[in-house]
Order: sequence, then C-alpha cells, then structure tokens
Amino acid sequence: MLDVTTSFQDTHVNFGLAPCWGLLQQLNRWIRPGHARLVLLMAHPVNAHVAYQWGLLDDLINDLASSEGVCCNPVLDRAIKMANAIAANDSLMV
Repeated sequence: MLDVTTSFQDTHVNFGLAPCWGLLQQLNRWIRPGHARLVLLMAHPVNAHVAYQWGLLDDLINDLASSEGVCCNPVLDRAIKMANAIAANDSLMV
C-alpha cells in the first residue's frame, strides 16, 4: 500500500551489483517478466500508479489530506484498519 506520491526503484545495476537475494525471481512471480526486467535493468523509478497497474500494490491511497482514523496519516490509518481486520480473525489461522 502506497500513497500516490511514492515511487521506488532498484539500483543494483548502477553499482555493478547482481540482485542475488532473489529479487529477480520474486518480481517475475509478482509482475510480468518484461516489467520485472525494466525495473531491474533500467534502474528507473516506478511511480505508485504504475506499480498499482502492474500488480505490485494492493491498495493506492489517493488523498493524503484527509484522514478519518486514529492518526493524521491516511496510509497509516488504512494499515491499522487492515491489521485490525486480520487480528479479529482466529489467531490459529492468521
């Protein structure tokens, strides 16, 4: 879950490093292999909208100005709601 202003990137190639902790294999499982190669080989930032379209995100928070929960950060509010919903389930199953 990210807000719309967030972006991320993998910079292994900028430093001549191989992503040896399984990043390539994981990205290939989460998104299309072509998109995974773009992320890993180009080292360009991926914004939140693209990450959401590619399936890297489950939730995208559009309005950071409004918060109805226990804190003033909508992303944290949404995370707390998700955690509470999970915690309300049978503890042996989650």
